[in-house]
Amino acid sequence: MEAIKMHQAECDKYRQKIIEQGLDGPWFTEPDRVEFKNLGYDCLLSRSPFSFAWCGYVAVPKGHSAFGLHYDHADLEDIRVPGGLTYSKECHEHICHEADEHSDPVWWLGFDCAHCYDVTPGSEASLKAITGEIRKCPADYEVTYKDMNYVREQVLSLATQLKLLEEIKAKLKPTSIIGEVYPITVLKNIFEQLGITTYVFSYLDPADGCPITESRGVPEDVKYIREGISEDLKEVK
Repeated sequence: MEAIKMHQAECDKYRQKIIEQGLDGPWFTEPDRVEFKNLGYDCLLSRSPFSFAWCGYVAVPKGHSAFGLHYDHADLEDIRVPGGLTYSKECHEHICHEADEHSDPVWWLGFDCAHCYDVTPGSEASLKAITGEIRKCPADYEVTYKDMNYVREQVLSLATQLKLLEEIKAKLKPTSIIGEVYPITVLKNIFEQLGITTYVFSYLDPADGCPITESRGVPEDVKYIREGISEDLKEVK
């Protein structure tokens, strides 16, 4: 797809500027685009060329309650991603599927990691080229680079929230969430936001491998299992 090639060319151009300014970091060993599927949704990690910060996106299909909604719509106000949702659009330029240009319509919802508390190497390189200095923050002001793994986890969380939102809107019990790695605390927060009061988590303690069970409400209603810290989240039949 031509737009994706052009986006990669822009990333390569700004990567060279970062190299020229001597700003080393994990951004040199990461790709600039990652596509995958989760819960039936197309998911995308894409680097912004100018800031060189990651952005994360999930595409919902036509018929989903979030399809066509602006990112600040009231129905999406409980969605939790870093900095809040900042993107909503149909396939446009490089924010689209890589392969099939004739796939069914989708609506991309996304966020960016180029906020005041984020390290943005591209922006820092541009500032240094002009002023000779990089951004200075107060000592108590924590600014970090949100790497690919961090953003991938946030995209997985966004997909989960959108899946649960759709099932709640459809008045279905949320029994079909099968994802990858989700912190239990994240799922608890999502369930609380969506008014889900019945669940049971069974997983292995990453410290010693012993089984742990946490439940709320009627355990037979919705059951999940998380096997180990790096295993898939799987529904228990």
